[in-house]
Amino acid sequence: MVRVDSFSVFFHFLVAAVAVVVILTSYEYMAVQQIRAGEYYALILFGAVGMSLMSSAVELVLIFIALEISSISTYILAGFRRQVATSSDRR
Repeated sequence: MVRVDSFSVFFHFLVAAVAVVVILTSYEYMAVQQIRAGEYYALILFGAVGMSLMSSAVELVLIFIALEISSISTYILAGFRRQVATSSDRR
């Protein structure tokens, strides 16, 4: 179900680097906004795992599962700040 080749290894490193940059840049923001960030970091890592899994998937079922893992965590992150009106704005 998973193939490890130079393409997938490159995207594993790319996704990991982007996740590290996001975590490092959001650390100060979370402290300023006084948001508890335990779930935030877990959701970032779940999204990164889903994207890494998607880059090395061979079968369509695994691509679908990886897409769901990354998209569900992204949906939750979109509404993470429940107290702010723009986070849960329904138009």
